[in-house]
Amino acid sequence: MRFVSKSADFHAGNYRNEELAVSEARVAIVNGQSRAIQAEPYVVSKTLPISFSQAGLLQSDIEAAMEHWKHWPGLPLEEDGVTPVAPVECGRIGVWDSEGWQAQYGLTDEDREGAETLLLRSPLYGTDFVQVAAPVELVAQKPWPSYDDTHHFKIPGLAQELGLVDETVAYEQANKAREGVLKALAEKNEGAGDESVVDEVVTA
Repeated sequence: MRFVSKSADFHAGNYRNEELAVSEARVAIVNGQSRAIQAEPYVVSKTLPISFSQAGLLQSDIEAAMEHWKHWPGLPLEEDGVTPVAPVECGRIGVWDSEGWQAQYGLTDEDREGAETLLLRSPLYGTDFVQVAAPVELVAQKPWPSYDDTHHFKIPGLAQELGLVDETVAYEQANKAREGVLKALAEKNEGAGDESVVDEVVTA
């Protein structure tokens, strides 16, 4: 998940604080002599901060922030004395990417999901930071239900007959990408409206 913050260097807290432990005092034999080794603190696990920054900030992140926060008080003005300077140029808008954070610290999926949940449930969500909606991936739909069972040489003619040449091209490119079928479909597009175009045998 990606989240954008109103401030470029917003700190959302720590997913996990540093954990310390103290070693036990003991006696060790060094060069044939007994020596007392005092107890010493050591780090069991390091702090895992959730910190936003402009490193890796995408245009889509900026647009999401601008869409969520309509007003940016305190921005300086451009030379015209009227237009506010872009927020991102004035220490505003940061990003935190959970997958990048996971990779940076070598964490488990459980840790990543835990941090995502922590942010989504935070009382600061919506005021100081928000999630960036994942881009919707458009999936080409079958031009007709039995497309995958239709013999390849029948596809171009049927697509033209149904008026679904463009839809068929999109689906074929995204799935089977058969060169012969795509070439025949392109010819159907070029010959649209020309009744003299004769169907030809299509190779897969």
